[in-house]
Amino acid sequence: MALAGLTGDLPELEGSLGTTGVSSRVQAVVAACPPTDFSQDDFVRNPEAAEFIADLFGGSGPDHNEPMRVASPINHVSRDAPPFLVIHGTADEIVPVEQGDRLVRALDVAGVSVAYERLEGAGHGLVAGEQPYPRAWGMEVLNRLAHDFFVAQLITSEERRSFIPDAVTLPR
Repeated sequence: MALAGLTGDLPELEGSLGTTGVSSRVQAVVAACPPTDFSQDDFVRNPEAAEFIADLFGGSGPDHNEPMRVASPINHVSRDAPPFLVIHGTADEIVPVEQGDRLVRALDVAGVSVAYERLEGAGHGLVAGEQPYPRAWGMEVLNRLAHDFFVAQLITSEERRSFIPDAVTLPR
């Protein structure tokens, strides 16, 4: 989602399938456990992730730097980016939390509105980290955080009063 949120106005990434001739720009982004910079070597900590990335780009090394650069959301950050909510678990063994840290820092430096939920002990998909977070808990937290973020970003306070239920407490 991070890449889609940062490249909605790049014609070279629009493609020719689906609905063409309209902007793909979005108004707000929720990025959970996002890979943000494929040029970093922090993926090598997990051999399966490193293999997946090599397969995705047809190999690794200098011959694949340009596709990795284009596919890395961090390289498309600008002050015109929509508001972001980044959610990442500190025990993510697939996409290291440092990927989320770097994106949040880049968005902040660019002056983009960014919120960061760095969930201590949660793994990839917000499950199976150092603590036994069940999948249902991870999805409940993700859904609630995303809902609240989108409501805050996209719905006026008048619209909110008319149909948003009372706040629901997140499990901690």
